[in-house]
Amino acid sequence: MSTNNLTRLIPMLEKVSALTVANNPGLIARLEESINYASILDEVNVDGVEPLYHLDEGGKLYLQEDKAEPQDKIAVMANAKEKMEDYFVAPMSVSLREVKEKSNIDEKVEASI
Repeated sequence: MSTNNLTRLIPMLEKVSALTVANNPGLIARLEESINYASILDEVNVDGVEPLYHLDEGGKLYLQEDKAEPQDKIAVMANAKEKMEDYFVAPMSVSLREVKEKSNIDEKVEASI
């Protein structure tokens, strides 16, 4: 992939993910390597091949029954990248991130406290 295309791709990836790519040369190199590897698929002739809506189209999808099991809260919370009190903090959604950027919501919250 050309450097110009990768430069245009990075802001889009950052927008739809919880990653900060632009300041991480190792991640950029790995991303470029992965894209170049996947570009092999451009050479596959798919003329006359209908797209699938599911990988096992026509087959049955068997789901495993959910089973609730007791968990150790401390062990579970140890896996949290970010915590607030006794809760996991999930990555901010794209739409919420856009709203936050446009409205300076942090400044308004701090001003109201």
